[in-house]
Amino acid sequence: MKYPLSGLPLLLGCLVFCLPATLWAQEQDYAGLVEQCHRQASQVADGVDLPPSAVQPCEQALQAEGYLRQLQVPVEDWQAQVLRVNYGLMLAEMGFFDKATEAYSGALQYSADPAPLYLNRANLYLYTQAYELALADLQYLVSRPQYHAQGLYNRALVHHYAGMYLQAQDDFSALAAEFPESYLEWVVNEDLRAIYPVQLAETEPGLPGFSD
Repeated sequence: MKYPLSGLPLLLGCLVFCLPATLWAQEQDYAGLVEQCHRQASQVADGVDLPPSAVQPCEQALQAEGYLRQLQVPVEDWQAQVLRVNYGLMLAEMGFFDKATEAYSGALQYSADPAPLYLNRANLYLYTQAYELALADLQYLVSRPQYHAQGLYNRALVHHYAGMYLQAQDDFSALAAEFPESYLEWVVNEDLRAIYPVQLAETEPGLPGFSD
């Protein structure tokens, strides 16, 4: 069967103009789904009890992102990161810890500052008693001056709950020695202070130190 040549200009015109329009629509759909995922996650973070189906915008956004990448359409790293962080937050709050861990792991490759992601993932590992994995993630924070205190405190908690009490004492002591002025702000739990006594140096003349 032969087709009339007169139809070719219309067909070629559609290829030239329809494909960019379709890609633009896909990008807009993706951006809208990322925003919808963010709104759902914000509700969960505020304590709103949402059904498991609330994660659907996040999952649809991930599918849309995959489609865009197949077409070699650039996707902003910040969008990819925010999407996975929000998805992970919702999954964690709903009790799907393995999937939440996967979401945080996926977000790491798009993050310019991965420390908060390592912290969130370490907290999930702690909750699921994957202590060695939690310690590995927290080592990243300990090794960064900006997050060193946070890393020491959370590593002390992991050591404590893992029954590694000597290591926990070492971490609390290091935290007290390196950050005496803020130690009590980190270790607000009086039971932990009693279990792991430390001596705080005076940071100002006449300011008493703390010890148990």
